[in-house]
Amino acid sequence: SIFLSVHIDLSSNHFKCEGAWGLAWAIAESACLRTLNLSDCAIGDDGGDELAEALNSPVALAAIVRLDLRGNKIGREGAVALLDGLMRSDCPCELLDLSDNGICGLTAEGDGKYSMEAVAAACRWLKKPGNPLRSLKLGQNQLCGVNWKGRGEYTSVAVEAICDALVSDACQL
Repeated sequence: SIFLSVHIDLSSNHFKCEGAWGLAWAIAESACLRTLNLSDCAIGDDGGDELAEALNSPVALAAIVRLDLRGNKIGREGAVALLDGLMRSDCPCELLDLSDNGICGLTAEGDGKYSMEAVAAACRWLKKPGNPLRSLKLGQNQLCGVNWKGRGEYTSVAVEAICDALVSDACQL
C-alpha cells in the first residue's frame, strides 16, 4: 500500500472564522494530512472552535502530527477548545504552536481579562499518560499577565502550572 504524507502551508492568508470553517471540513476528511501551517490567518476564537471540532473527527485524528496556529487571535476560549479536543481525541500531534494568540485573555497591548484556563488545559494534556506532545510553543501570550511593555498585573500562576506539568512523568517535552 502507498502512504501519502501531506504537508500544507497556508500561512498569512487571513481566512478568518469563515475560512477556518471551510478548512475544518477538509481537515475532518483528510487521512493523509500530517503538517498544517495556519499561522497568521486571523482565525479567531470561533475559528479555533471549528478547528477543534474538525480535529476530533476519526479521520483527522490519526493524521495531524504538526499544527502551527501561531498569531491567529484564537484567544482563551478557542485555545481551550483546541487543547481539550486534542487531549480527549488522542490525536498524534507532536508539535503544537499556539504562540501569539492571546490564550490568557489579554491582547498584545495588555487589554482584556487575564485567565490561565488555556494554560491549565495545556497542562492537563502534558500530564496525560501517553500524550504525544514533544514541542509546545506558547510564547507571546502574556502568560504572566503583563505585555511586552510591562502593562498589566503580574501573576505567576500560569508559569507555576507549566513547571508542575513539566515534571510530570507523562510529559515528553
